[in-house]
Amino acid sequence: MLDRHDLAIVGVLDPERSRAHARLGLMEHHRDVRLRRAFLAGLALGAVLGFAYLLAPLTLLPGLLAVGWLLSRYTRLAGLSGAFVGFGLMWLLLIARVSWACSTDPSCIEPNVTVWLAIGAALLACGLLLGVAARQLRQR
Repeated sequence: MLDRHDLAIVGVLDPERSRAHARLGLMEHHRDVRLRRAFLAGLALGAVLGFAYLLAPLTLLPGLLAVGWLLSRYTRLAGLSGAFVGFGLMWLLLIARVSWACSTDPSCIEPNVTVWLAIGAALLACGLLLGVAARQLRQR
């Protein structure tokens, strides 16, 4: 059976406490949404930048300007995390796909792409670590 103290804790007997608790819950939800939105924006931008950089390396400067805009608009660590994850993942996928296609074609001479795959994996790992850091900072 619930006593008077339990009802006051959930805000049934104390409407002010209920409103304050609801506002706190909305603020936490809003921060989660902002963090997720920043990560997804960075992920999309990083993936596009990774694809564009592999096609034309001159796209790096406009891409870095776009990442700078992203960081000024959204949560810095979450956006940067998404950008690193997107860039590293796109880099890994495209280089691995080309390497796999070349390995199945006997007329193709496959270059050593281990260094490029390691760079992509390092970018992906940095992005994941930044994401964990952003999540930990948000929970404090």
